[in-house]
Amino acid sequence: MHMRIIIRSGRGLDTYLLFYTMSGSGYLKYREEEYALTKGTLAIIQCREYQYYRTDEELWEFYFVHFYGRSADNYYQMLKERSAVFLKISNPIRMLELFQELEHWGRRAV
Repeated sequence: MHMRIIIRSGRGLDTYLLFYTMSGSGYLKYREEEYALTKGTLAIIQCREYQYYRTDEELWEFYFVHFYGRSADNYYQMLKERSAVFLKISNPIRMLELFQELEHWGRRAV
């Protein structure tokens, strides 16, 4: 997916968002801070809170998946306590494979 400007307020969604930047870059404002999401950055955020996305001039290619469930809050808290909510991933090809597996698995579950 390529976009130049993205604006979204996700307040009220009872999900989490796993978000991975494949190429380009963008910015995420979340919990009163702005984060640069560059190639290889993985972010996990709680969608009940306000979020704002934007790019400058560069195209931004990313993959995302929303998830929820009984264990989602616990997983998010565990990652947050370990400062693992924003990560730099060294193997982008493996991340792409994981997103493709999630997409395939999600289609089977419906």
